[in-house]
Amino acid sequence: MNKKRLLVVSIDSMVTEDLSILKQLPHFKMLLDESSVILRNEATYPTFTHSIHTAIATGCYPATHGVIGNEYFQPGNMKPTWFDHSSDVKVPLIQTLAKQHGYSVACIYWPLSQGAPLDWILYRKAYYTPQDKEQAQVRERSTPGLFDEMYPYIKDTFSMDSVYSSDQLCGNACAYMIDTYQPDVMYTHLISIDTIRHHKGVFGEHILKTYEFLDGVIGQMIDALKRQGLWDKTIFNVTADHGHLDIARVVSINRFFKDHGLISTDAAGNLTDWKAYLHSCALSGHIYIKDNDSAVAKQTYKLLSEHKKELDIETIFTREEVSAKYHLDGGFTYVIESNGAATFSADYNAPLRIESGSKDYRYAVATHGHEPWKGVQPTYFIRNPYTDKRLVLAKGRIIDQAPTLAKMLGFDMPDADGVPRKELL
Repeated sequence: MNKKRLLVVSIDSMVTEDLSILKQLPHFKMLLDESSVILRNEATYPTFTHSIHTAIATGCYPATHGVIGNEYFQPGNMKPTWFDHSSDVKVPLIQTLAKQHGYSVACIYWPLSQGAPLDWILYRKAYYTPQDKEQAQVRERSTPGLFDEMYPYIKDTFSMDSVYSSDQLCGNACAYMIDTYQPDVMYTHLISIDTIRHHKGVFGEHILKTYEFLDGVIGQMIDALKRQGLWDKTIFNVTADHGHLDIARVVSINRFFKDHGLISTDAAGNLTDWKAYLHSCALSGHIYIKDNDSAVAKQTYKLLSEHKKELDIETIFTREEVSAKYHLDGGFTYVIESNGAATFSADYNAPLRIESGSKDYRYAVATHGHEPWKGVQPTYFIRNPYTDKRLVLAKGRIIDQAPTLAKMLGFDMPDADGVPRKELL
């Protein structure tokens, strides 16, 4: 087999409107001038990072791959455990399939790659892990010995501004991997645009400033490929997962349930029992009914329907409806969708309504989790040195990305819901 090389960079929350900024920056402009672009890409629901990145890596909808959000459903835990391990994914990852087809594969901070049978994995700390435990956890979650081997090249990033530190680490680590091992396939995930949008809003000067920083990170990868004579042998794919919406307030659905006798707590506010419970996906939420009690399910649906306006609910999907429309399925009974003005909190001890602005990404001034068609959309571009095609396509689907890249590398993904995008081949 005549092996090609592939580098996939996900810029979390990169949207179509950002392309005008990227065209002003040297490394991004060079990439875009030599790339095919899909302007707007249909994401999966909910528009959450780990669920969509699993779709990017499997070509599947959440009902198929099993990662139905960012976190496990853990009633009473306000900081639920995230889906992180490759064993959470029910279908093959493109990275694993590439390895099986003879490619050497590296993942640098790529969601749901932890524990996958790949050559090199550097995996970031859990979302709620304190900063002082970050390095120990990255070492523990990564390929044995890799963190210590890379440490001289990444150690300074741990003391950087928290908006930029993770992405600078990825830039340093990717350049190191290219210079040292030249992996055939490498995936990495950059988060600073998503972080700054959560903190400061969907648009503004903060977006340009952050992309100026990211242009340098992308430049590190390009320079390493050129040093190793791999630039014109590497498919360079820049993708994204979701957009954001600016929000005004946070509505605690579980506080509403508590006030209506569906959640019980002790005097200290600890959860003692629940009949209905919201798992927050920010601008949407999964409603679980304990023991699938049909009477409680009807009661809950009636309450939510009667208070839709008060709770900023736009739509209440049954499990069957959301499965049919968005290929989302799980142990929940309903999915609620915000009207876009508010995000949904799981905190049953919080006031029913508060202003947005929490440090928690779910309740910040801008967030996501909404239906994929709403608001700004993720964009995508791919520099393929193996073809002279330079296309601009109006629309695409995130689930088609992995099958398309697999076909470029010479293998198929038979478990995928998506299909190869023939125009790009």
